[in-house]
Amino acid sequence: MRLRPLLLSLCLAAVALIPAATAQDDVRLPHLGSSADQAFTQAEAEAYGASMLRQMRALGLVLDDPLATQYINALGYRLVSSSESPKTRFTFFYPARGRNQLVRSARWLRRHQLGPDHRDAKRGRTGRGDGA
Repeated sequence: MRLRPLLLSLCLAAVALIPAATAQDDVRLPHLGSSADQAFTQAEAEAYGASMLRQMRALGLVLDDPLATQYINALGYRLVSSSESPKTRFTFFYPARGRNQLVRSARWLRRHQLGPDHRDAKRGRTGRGDGA
């Protein structure tokens, strides 16, 4: 499948451009929800959002993991801090169906932060395939 290497290359290129975009001080994010400001008051929007979140939690659609919530909030508020209204309150959540991807990416990050596979290092193996 030639599509998979192409997608991987595109993703890596996009990730490589992120530091260049964040280095600019004049980055302007769009004001999200400007048309909704005319339809709802802030209090009505917050009540509606809280109601939807309660319903999604009742149906098991939201991942309620403190570590994942902390991570998602850190990412979300990092984006919000660059917006025109950085003091706006948001509720960030992760869909429960995506929990396997979150766990898989956390394992990948941990493995690469530790360097060579730490379990093999404890057993005296280097991962070179020669038993040394």
